[in-house]
Amino acid sequence: MTNVDLLSPAGVVESSEVPLARRVPTLQGRVVGLLNNSKSGTGPFLDRVEELLRAEHGVARVIRYDKVAAALPAPVEMLDHDSIELEKRGIPTATIVTEEFRGLYGIVSTSLGLPSLPAVYVPHPIVSVPHPEMRARAEPVVPALEEIATASDSRLNGDGQHHPGRPTAGRVASPPANCVERVSVPDDFEAVYERFCDEQWTDGLPIVPPTEARVARMLAYSDLDPSCSLGPMPPRWGQATIAKLAVNAVMAGCKPEYFPVVVAAVRASTRAGTSSGPAGGRTPPSAAPSG
Repeated sequence: MTNVDLLSPAGVVESSEVPLARRVPTLQGRVVGLLNNSKSGTGPFLDRVEELLRAEHGVARVIRYDKVAAALPAPVEMLDHDSIELEKRGIPTATIVTEEFRGLYGIVSTSLGLPSLPAVYVPHPIVSVPHPEMRARAEPVVPALEEIATASDSRLNGDGQHHPGRPTAGRVASPPANCVERVSVPDDFEAVYERFCDEQWTDGLPIVPPTEARVARMLAYSDLDPSCSLGPMPPRWGQATIAKLAVNAVMAGCKPEYFPVVVAAVRASTRAGTSSGPAGGRTPPSAAPSG
């Protein structure tokens, strides 16, 4: 079987390394903030986290924040982004992530310049789980949160692992932020699909293989330079260049003559500052072309 050369849909990530904030010696007398993503089960879970922080770790005050709607939960890419912003401001953080999103968390934190950003992992899912079970899940999480908040640099090292580690603490190593530009794959739809899934270049739905010829036909319908970037986009926060948009459009089955609509939608999204998602939510901006 012959091979076919395909173009990568992943945008180049432009980021500088960010240091972790200095950890605190103890949680005794401290103020802790908890963000509820408003998914069913998170409230009871955080209620128990707050109780344990106060009772067992001497936290003086807990400030609770809630997403405005369950339909707009805080996605892992935004929790990751906000955690890094807080770390830049000298506030130590610990993100609670379900196991389903372990890989994505690693990709995003590496892309944003902080591969050692610590997290505590809990079983997936949290929706539809009975409230008593969600409260019970908080029991091993709180000691891990305390370790992350008070860990020295030697216990939060560069490989992203938390030491000493509990099963729920730390995170796996992440792939490099910058991906290869093209890959050579056996000229077979199943082989192409498997390779793109392995690279995490697709969401699992069927794709049209992005050959150079298909991408060139897509680019023919744009008068912008292929290297022109419309800005970074989640979850990897890679640069959304016209060329990368064309690759993704091919994969999605977009007709070349519709490509200007794709470009306009992405441009509007990034100009409006919504490339991170509306109201911090997981649902991406949508466009409804008329005619």
